[in-house]
Amino acid sequence: MPDGRVGHAERVYEGNMVMLASVYEGFGETPLKLPATSCTLWCFVDDVDAHYARALAAGATLSSDLVEDHGMRFYRASDLEGQCWVFAKELAEAGAE
Repeated sequence: MPDGRVGHAERVYEGNMVMLASVYEGFGETPLKLPATSCTLWCFVDDVDAHYARALAAGATLSSDLVEDHGMRFYRASDLEGQCWVFAKELAEAGAE
């Protein structure tokens, strides 16, 4: 859109579609106006440490440091509209090659 907002974006992966748009009058609220986080978006990346370093260097709003839990290494970040994003990499199982 001319003012920099996203009017419509979509991504299809393995038959699953996600559609996104910036908040605008008459089409929903921003999570910043909600009393709690409405959802968390998980994105799996090949190298979560490098991803974290780039996000940190770029000035991203990070909600956590790198964490290892539940068989994953991940960190949390928030976008400008308040959505919570988790960027993660599954850890190899013990003894797995």
